Amino acid sequence: MRGLSLLILSLVLSTQAAAQTPNVVSGDTLEFGGITMRLHGVVAPHLDEICMVDGEEVPVGRLLADALRDLIKGQVPDCRPIENRHRFDADFVVRCDIHRPKDSDGRSTVERTDLGRLMVEYGIAWEFIAESHLRYSPAEARAASAGRGVWASDCRRPWGIPPE
Repeated sequence: MRGLSLLILSLVLSTQAAAQTPNVVSGDTLEFGGITMRLHGVVAPHLDEICMVDGEEVPVGRLLADALRDLIKGQVPDCRPIENRHRFDADFVVRCDIHRPKDSDGRSTVERTDLGRLMVEYGIAWEFIAESHLRYSPAEARAASAGRGVWASDCRRPWGIPPE
């Protein structure tokens, strides 16, 4: 049954990808045509989360969701289903790639880049080690040492996992 669900999701994703860019639901969740997908290996502050940044209360959850929107910039991420478990209020867990310029001049070839890794590197999300198995640790170390995104705030990584 699990294989059939993942096959159906793959077909839906390929159909949706041809039709539209995803809706960003939160800093770690996308929605394609009514199907909610949490990004594998990352976890972001809740949409309504407010944290302290330089002594001021900041709507970090909303700002990071906006940062994810900017990162995608109207692209259609190439998403692959990883799990069909209902986790974190999502229908599926997916890993996505986006296309980025290979060089800083933006004129050379474009390469596929893991969206989760970019999100962690830019501080949009923390690595969710239980899923990523340290895949994004170097990116997280760079974000933490530079004080980017979540690392510039007093937000704390959620340690508990909701019941499945």
